[in-house]
Amino acid sequence: MIDMPALTGRRKISMSEKIYKTGMTPGSGTYDCTNCHTKVHLGSGDTMPPCPKCTNNEFTKE
Repeated sequence: MIDMPALTGRRKISMSEKIYKTGMTPGSGTYDCTNCHTKVHLGSGDTMPPCPKCTNNEFTKE
């Protein structure tokens, strides 16, 4: 695991956990902001937006 909370405020992310970035079309599901943990719900053709709370560009899928 990557442990960077002291430096960035982000949670621990497993090396096997896929990161989805703003602009991608990752498919339907619920995605978790890697910075503030806000949930973003996408449909099958939706494009990943920046986090609506903190504007972070990286998410993991729940």
